[in-house]
Amino acid sequence: MKAIEGKKGHVFICESAMNCIEKIFAAVGGTEERKRLKNLLQNERFAIKIIKNKKSDRISSIQSKKLRKETRQIFSTGDSIGAITITSNAAFLRSARQAGVHLKALLHPARALVGHIVMKAAADSQAAATTSINNAKT
Repeated sequence: MKAIEGKKGHVFICESAMNCIEKIFAAVGGTEERKRLKNLLQNERFAIKIIKNKKSDRISSIQSKKLRKETRQIFSTGDSIGAITITSNAAFLRSARQAGVHLKALLHPARALVGHIVMKAAADSQAAATTSINNAKT
């Protein structure tokens, strides 16, 4: 969030992006990660606003069967309102550039959510340890 810290204006997130985030956090987000997302979305300093998806002819013109519908919707919305899209999707930005479409984007490194994975690994370790102890007693 350092990229937007201290900046004036609004932070928008389109419905498709919000749906993707919710699916990702439901699948692999841990309790603390979910709490941080909730705090971020309710943060008054950034004034995050969820907006409807918007269409962009420039994004529609990019010919690629590999591009997901959600990806097109997310970048279309940013392009149509003239916003800088914060993304880790370097592949889409390359595809757009190759098609002659230059987008306002801030590329950030992709980061895995680990909370749920760590909790599952801990539970698996506990189950393995319990199994070992039970086997040792017999």
